[in-house]
Amino acid sequence: MSSCSNDEAEPEKPVVVVPEDPKPTPTGPILPKSELMKPAIVNTNSTVKKTAKGTAELKRVVRSIWFPQNYMGVFYNYHLNMERSEYLNLPSENLYDSAEVELNKETARNFELEYKYNALGQLTEIVTGKVYTNNGFKSNPENFNFEYNADGVLNKMVSSYLYGGTFTYNSKGLIDKKIEQNGFVSYEYSYDDLDRIQSVYFYMMTPNGRQPHMHYTYIYLDDRNYVKNWLSINPTDQTETLTSYVTYTFDPTKAGVYNKEPYYRIDNSYLHVVKINSQILYNGTWQLQFESVPKYFYDTDGYLIKYDAAGFNYTQDITVFEYE
Repeated sequence: MSSCSNDEAEPEKPVVVVPEDPKPTPTGPILPKSELMKPAIVNTNSTVKKTAKGTAELKRVVRSIWFPQNYMGVFYNYHLNMERSEYLNLPSENLYDSAEVELNKETARNFELEYKYNALGQLTEIVTGKVYTNNGFKSNPENFNFEYNADGVLNKMVSSYLYGGTFTYNSKGLIDKKIEQNGFVSYEYSYDDLDRIQSVYFYMMTPNGRQPHMHYTYIYLDDRNYVKNWLSINPTDQTETLTSYVTYTFDPTKAGVYNKEPYYRIDNSYLHVVKINSQILYNGTWQLQFESVPKYFYDTDGYLIKYDAAGFNYTQDITVFEYE
């Protein structure tokens, strides 16, 4: 009869290595790199672009569809392919979901703009395509005509608003005045040493002659934030009172809705704004008017398809672009 000693060690159990399943490789579309993101609207539009693989044709915007904002208690519903809470949590840059086309076939629209080009591919007109009636009202959009010199530089832009006002340019090609059809100078623009817009005066004709009515100033906090101030001007003593201000956060590495060209430098509309904080003076106290995260939706080639200027935070302010 044999016995086992308590000191006798038990044989070690073999170590079984369970191979980990490889992580799935994403197969869906990928948001294009920031350097491939294109502005939707440009004045001078090249028809071709040289690439490492040869020559590739660039698409250009031919139509934009503007959906109405919520106004005076009337709410419009642009349909999303996700919950509103999920949409609000999206980052500023996203891939466009083509399912929204079908979802919004019957959604109320404000107006449509069409973009016309000459044989050189330069944008020559922005004109009204369609205007829709919402809540009994129509909103007629501003139209533009663009003219270029022999070097292809924009040298004249005519607006359909205020009797067809034209803009003049300074020696750097930046807009310095808006002149109405009757010769009245309604806006004057000035810039800092970096050619950033710094000050805008809006003038009106009064019984005492031409006088400034509003003053807009721009303060650049750093290379990613600036503040726009709204100052009303007392017609009697010309003193200025700050009535509201908006802080804009932008990403300088990415293209905005508009190209960085003379006209679109007005109000910094070419910047890729990623956050807006608006403060208003009410009963002597500064109050938050709204805060929003604008959202940009691209296709995989970097074309901006949808721009939501309000990010659905306080209203809807959506534009959809179509290309050819």
